[in-house]
Amino acid sequence: MENVFGNRLVSARKMAGMSLQDLETKLEKVVSRQALHKYEQGKMKPDSQVLIALSNVLNVPVDYFYWLCCGYWCNAKYIYIMAKT
Repeated sequence: MENVFGNRLVSARKMAGMSLQDLETKLEKVVSRQALHKYEQGKMKPDSQVLIALSNVLNVPVDYFYWLCCGYWCNAKYIYIMAKT
């Protein structure tokens, strides 16, 4: 089974130019770097509080982690461009 949430988290983090350590710091102790790594690996799923915090820090909507676009998972830049046109 594909790790959709984890792949989207990695994508959003990289688009924001952040390392796991950077993301942990920005989240201000909401979640540890180890937990973030487990989310990215698909070994754990965040609760709603963490999901909202990730969305805010990474500047993507919560839905970004689950959006499906034309049968393919979109990245935030594509969605942003499409929203602007």
